[in-house]
Amino acid sequence: MLGAALRNKSVSDSLVKNSMNSDDFLVKVYRLCADGQTQAAMQLCLPKAETGDIGCARLVGWIYSIGGGSINKDLDEAKRWLTLASGNGDPLATYLLGIVAFEQGDMEAAMARFRKAGDEGVSAGLYQLAKLYELGAGVDKDEAQAYDYYRESASMGHVFARRRVAGMLLGGYKGFFGRLIGIPMLLLAIVLGAYTAVIDPYGEKTYE
Repeated sequence: MLGAALRNKSVSDSLVKNSMNSDDFLVKVYRLCADGQTQAAMQLCLPKAETGDIGCARLVGWIYSIGGGSINKDLDEAKRWLTLASGNGDPLATYLLGIVAFEQGDMEAAMARFRKAGDEGVSAGLYQLAKLYELGAGVDKDEAQAYDYYRESASMGHVFARRRVAGMLLGGYKGFFGRLIGIPMLLLAIVLGAYTAVIDPYGEKTYE
């Protein structure tokens, strides 16, 4: 469920997008990563990450979280580098730390990181938090809490959170009235999702 986000090309493409306004070097390195040349990206970025470059620290952590080429997957190393980036104000690194924590089985840390990422403006963090509550993954299943987090994520523009809110209403979560409002909400979610896919196809609002 959550770990797939680390392997999703959209995450890599989003890292490219998020580096566009910062540094031409990062753009080059992130694009190497997006093209599957993770070893080359690591060789370029690791020296800068070691000097404290936050964008490179995020990339190094992300690469370690998935592995690739001659680089073995190492969640402990991923956590170390992502923690550096997150601690210096990188909200996407905070989100990725949540996924790493989930893969390591540390549900308390995963939930805390997703919540923090949401507070820092990453709607995908709240979406993942909602999924944990809906599925009862590491926490007691809580439909009401899941719905609240889906709504909060949807209010920030998350494509799939909008659809899930509509889906829960259509499924009877709020009874007959919920079903009535779920229909136009689903239609609106589809339209807004299509719009987001055009203007921001690789942004975190499209992470599943």
